[in-house]
Amino acid sequence: AVIVAEYGGHCIRKVKQCSLSRGATIHRWPLPQSTLAADWSRLLADGTFADVTFAVAGVQVRAHRAVLAARSSYFHAMLHSGCREAQPGAVVVVPDVSEEAFRALLAYVYSDRLELNDQSVMDVMCKAHQYGMLPLYIHCMRYVVHHISKDNVVAWLIAAEAHNLEESLKFSLRFAATHLRGIRKGDSDQFAGLQDHPRLMMRILQAI
Repeated sequence: AVIVAEYGGHCIRKVKQCSLSRGATIHRWPLPQSTLAADWSRLLADGTFADVTFAVAGVQVRAHRAVLAARSSYFHAMLHSGCREAQPGAVVVVPDVSEEAFRALLAYVYSDRLELNDQSVMDVMCKAHQYGMLPLYIHCMRYVVHHISKDNVVAWLIAAEAHNLEESLKFSLRFAATHLRGIRKGDSDQFAGLQDHPRLMMRILQAI
């Protein structure tokens, strides 16, 4: 019970307490999972409203200027400059990268999701370095650290040296120096590829 004093009427009343929530059910609505990444990925995949074209390894890849400019300072500068690439209808040629790697890069730009493999990771890392996309570069470096092996280290070393990917190069050199005997006993073609790069071989020997 609640005691209520009524000053003007010079009386005290006893009022039965009640609850506004008595008998009412409070519904707890679960928040739906965000579909933003999936929606943007679908937009990239089906090419709806695409307004920029890239030529990659002989294949045309379509994308959206607004998304690229919003997500990457490199693309923002390129698409808003007076360069030929910024003109409507222009085809932007992207050299030194596979179609698979460039599509993986675009997928990351659109959705923050990244799918890498041993064949694509160095190409993606090279473009991430060139475009100043540090988070993407870090993802690639983490892949290298967790997936390096005697089977892929030579190819990664050669690519890292060719594209000045210093972090990957240093890590791969340490791995190759530690596992040089196993590399020599493994794939003969791989070791022959290393012998075609005497400077790399010298750096490996110096790291032992």
